[in-house]
Parts: sequence; structure tokens; C-alpha cells
Amino acid sequence: MKVEQFVMAYRVEQDRIRAMLSPGFISLRPVLRINAEIIDDSSVYVELNTPVMYTDVCGWVNIANWSSEKDGLSFTREGKTVHITAPFLSITYTGVGVEGGCPAEETHRGCFYPSEDGYFLTSEKITAKKEFCDCEFAWHFHDGDAHGVSIGKTLPAVSEPETTSYAQQELTAENTASIPCQQVLGSYIVRFEREKPGKRFETNTDKRILPKVYGSPLCPDCRECRANLDANGVKYKYIDITASMKALKEFLALRDQLTEFTTAKESGAVGIPAILTEDGAVTLDWEGWLAECGLPVVYKEKGPVCSINGKGC
Repeated sequence: MKVEQFVMAYRVEQDRIRAMLSPGFISLRPVLRINAEIIDDSSVYVELNTPVMYTDVCGWVNIANWSSEKDGLSFTREGKTVHITAPFLSITYTGVGVEGGCPAEETHRGCFYPSEDGYFLTSEKITAKKEFCDCEFAWHFHDGDAHGVSIGKTLPAVSEPETTSYAQQELTAENTASIPCQQVLGSYIVRFEREKPGKRFETNTDKRILPKVYGSPLCPDCRECRANLDANGVKYKYIDITASMKALKEFLALRDQLTEFTTAKESGAVGIPAILTEDGAVTLDWEGWLAECGLPVVYKEKGPVCSINGKGC
């Protein structure tokens, strides 16, 4: 799909953000970021995020997201200017023809999406060049909501010391939109063809990123892998690829795209157990992965091989 991605960040009072974050999340900078995407020149998707750290993972936490299909977003064009509007937001981007980037994004691994069954989405790799924009925005949830205009250059934002203790508030779009904009820090647009979205990880109730293990109870190697993960107290999301077509298709999407499965396919193996680690890498060497984590192999299972050529799974 063809994507036009518009990114704008603005500075707010950081103590107001701290008062809205769930326990364990640490606000990294006094920033709110609006990400907008025009997809295939037809639909619009918008997110509101803020930079955080949790369990040594630097990323963004998603405050809210909206789409044209559900929430009445629309866009219009006037030359190099794009207007994105919704009942609760208006934002305008105008490309200025200068290429650049955002150094802050290089340290962020992805975005947390808190919910009852929350997940973490790793950052997708975008190599296309970014074009700086002039930007103007306004929230419209309530009178007096945040609004701002860029000043023609990109500005830094560093963490502020805690100075004011606010009553705890829920982290919602309406609450964060009420925090005054001190300054628009910068904005850019990047155009690219989306082939692979970021990798999605389930999170437990503490919002920790969990590795995914793809396997099957029919496979002795998978049973051995799971037994060792369980014995070492490793938390993970298990995907039984023989339990449903959805699970099988999820696994095949990885297997078809990634070179890590080439040797397995050439040898007639399925390529399980496969571990999708927290940093987005895939390994078929679960024993080596345990060793990298400083954990021992404590359980061995001997069973018949299950590949066509009789040399593995």
C-alpha cells in the first residue's frame, strides 16, 4: 500500500503527562506527537502518542487512534498543503522542500498500545527520505484545547525535572488535548510503499513485551522448547500453528518473508519452534537463545523427527 505519513510533535508541560501515565511507564520528554497517514490516497489514520520508557524499552505509548472509516477523518489537498480534519482535530501540513529526519526516533523501538489485551508494535523500517513541513493544528474536544503553529525550524525537547504534582488523570485524547501547546517542535512528511508493518508482540498485564513462540504440540522439538522456557520462568506468547488457519497463516507470513527460514525450507523442515524475540528478530535456535539469556537447558525430550526427510522438524 502507498503511504503518506505526516509526523508532528509539540512540547507540553511534562508533569501533566506524568500524572496520566500508568505505573511503571516513565515519561521521557515533554512531547505529544500526532502521526497521520493517508493510505492509497483514499483513507486516513491518525494516532496520538507520547515518548516513554518501560522495563528498559524506549518507545511510544499510544494515547488514541482514529480512522476515516470509524471516526469521520477526511483530507483535502491544495498544492503542497494537506488538510486533515475530524470533528475533534484539524491539522495542516505544507512541505517546504527541505529533506531531514528526526534523531529522537532512532532510539525508539516501537509503540505500546495499552488495552485489556495490550500489545507492542515494533517500528517499521522506512528508508525513504523525509521532507520537513510547516504545520498548524488545533484540537476541538473542548473550548481552549491545545493548538499551535510551527516556526519554520525543528526544535529539541529534553526531559524536565518534576516540579508540580498533579492529581492522577486517565491517559485519554481529551485529557491530553487539554494540555496547552508550548511550541510545535517540528513536522515532516515521508512517502513510501508499506510492504511489512512492524512486528506485533502481545504484552502481559505489566505491559512487558513478550516473545512469540511458534510451534505445535505434534512436534517433539516444540514440546522440548516450551518445557525449557516454562522451567526457566520465561514469559512468552505461544502460537500453536496447527490450532487454526489464522495461526498457520500468521506463521507462514513470517516463513515466506524471512531468510531465517531458508535453511529449514531447503532441508524439508517446517521451521518450528521459531521464536520472534522482543527486538523483532527471529531465531530457530531456541537453545542458543536461552544461552544468550543466561538460561540453561534443563529438560530434554527424545521423540521421532517430523520432517519429510527424517532429519528434524
